[in-house]
Amino acid sequence: AVSVGLLPRILVQLQKTWPTVRARVLIGNSLEVMQSLEAQKINLGVVEGHFAFPGLNVQTFGQDELVPIVSTKHAWAHKHGISDGELAEQPLILAERGSAARQTVENYLKKNGILSQVDSIISINSSEALIAAVESGLGIGFTSRLVLNRLQSTKTIKELFLKNGSLFQPLSFSLRKGEAPQGPASEVIQLLLAGLQPAEPELSRGI
Repeated sequence: AVSVGLLPRILVQLQKTWPTVRARVLIGNSLEVMQSLEAQKINLGVVEGHFAFPGLNVQTFGQDELVPIVSTKHAWAHKHGISDGELAEQPLILAERGSAARQTVENYLKKNGILSQVDSIISINSSEALIAAVESGLGIGFTSRLVLNRLQSTKTIKELFLKNGSLFQPLSFSLRKGEAPQGPASEVIQLLLAGLQPAEPELSRGI
């Protein structure tokens, strides 16, 4: 979700202030990004969630909502909201294991005692593929507000809400301990701390 909702705007800003710099971007789930940072393959990690690694400093700069979505042709498209019990009755389409989004949703299901009751869980490793699966009517998806903001308006996806309360996860950046951000990495952090966020979504909630 970070790569879809935040990365394009960050790269535009960097191009303006560092026109001769060629950024190298590694896109992966949260765990993969943190492991790549620890292995010195990248200099800065920006992820969903807050992962603890002994050699890394992690700082939260915002939060992202995880939103349940269905196809507009789904029987639930006109619901006011969905209960935890109803979630267990439908196939759930989630991000792959290792992603903060997957961990956040599973923690929510476990906390409310329904993880073991879920009909089935389908793992998908990209936001675009997850949304396409929901559009096809495969099940109920959970996706990032950052991603929905990029969609703007759509006639194929309907946003629902959880009767038990909205689901949020932190947004974080990370550096190796003992290293100070320099150049473009420093500017990325400044942009994040200054509140670089996508515009409010035009996608309406289920009614």
